[in-house]
Amino acid sequence: MERRRDRGGWPADRFPSRSSGNPRAVWDSAIRQCGAIGVDRMEALIDTLKALLFLPSIYGDRVGITGVSGGQSVAIADAFAEAGLKVPPPTRDSCDRLLNFYSLIGGGYLNPIDTGNANRKDLKRILEILEQDPNMDNLVMLIGTRLMYIGPEGLQEQVDLLSELKERGTKPLIAITAYSTLAEAQIAIEITLKLQERGIISFPSLERAARALRNVLDYYNSKRDKRSFGEHIMNSTRGGSMKNSAPLKAD
Repeated sequence: MERRRDRGGWPADRFPSRSSGNPRAVWDSAIRQCGAIGVDRMEALIDTLKALLFLPSIYGDRVGITGVSGGQSVAIADAFAEAGLKVPPPTRDSCDRLLNFYSLIGGGYLNPIDTGNANRKDLKRILEILEQDPNMDNLVMLIGTRLMYIGPEGLQEQVDLLSELKERGTKPLIAITAYSTLAEAQIAIEITLKLQERGIISFPSLERAARALRNVLDYYNSKRDKRSFGEHIMNSTRGGSMKNSAPLKAD
């Protein structure tokens, strides 16, 4: 559900209740009670619908990220943290497995896992370790759009790896095809189409990916909370009926 607003902010006369000094809080509360997802922009609406349609149910807020390098690691970790998601370090066992082959020259492996270096050749092993790591609920892969660095073959290899992981894995998987030039934007569109053919969703920016994942997580958490509350009420009602019922007397 898209929130309505104007240049003046959130005027209280749009809302039936003036009991709150914050109309936005009233609107957000109404959305939550309806079990809907609130978004502020049309692109957020499209992103959230895409995630709902093509991702499995999401019940964890921990994200394992790879495909990044250097400053990108900080930027993408910040984007997901600002959306209320966690970027935890891998387990000790995963770290040990990574250190068997991971080169620390120009890279780091404590999530996000840098692959904008010699470690790109081991991307498949890195993705497998993240998929098997119990500290990770969701997987995110940043796909580069600079052909000068990895070439067309490298791009296709990344698409194939994600497709293979999606087929055999169980964790929600999303791709990010960030770009900064018109030429890279065209490549990002081509990659997105290739991913769509494999049933993999992608987003054109770090922030849009993080927000879509957060929205869908909130939706499934809301459904789970309502189901738990309904079961609690049913159990309480049954228990109360049994306590209030009079014992049968033998004639």
